[in-house]
Amino acid sequence: MQHLRKQVLVIDDNNSIRHLLGSILSKDYDVVTLNDGMEAMAWLMKGNLPHAILLDINMPRLDGVGFLQSIRKSGFFRELPVIVITANEEDGLVARCRFLGVKHFLTKPFNPLQLRENLKEVLDIPEVFSSN
Repeated sequence: MQHLRKQVLVIDDNNSIRHLLGSILSKDYDVVTLNDGMEAMAWLMKGNLPHAILLDINMPRLDGVGFLQSIRKSGFFRELPVIVITANEEDGLVARCRFLGVKHFLTKPFNPLQLRENLKEVLDIPEVFSSN
């Protein structure tokens, strides 16, 4: 049933990555893709509430860490599961993201199977129902 599909928000300034993630996930999820944290905050403030977020770190205007800090301060968005997918391997970044409630941190280039497993876990989808 179409209305039971979970919605995943992809936030990445790289058009190719957004397209790739959309292709990988659209079979199982409703995927919304946005360019950066500012666009994503505006989308959330319009009353949209995805089931999970895939987040890049290095983006213009509002980067991934700034976006995470903003949603974690919000009572409404605080509990949204976030998976970080980034090419940034800066020291301390993983720890900072974990402190902000990120359970999974994938480095680009990422493994699509690992991404699917991480997403199933944060969405709490039983293995029985996870693939057709």
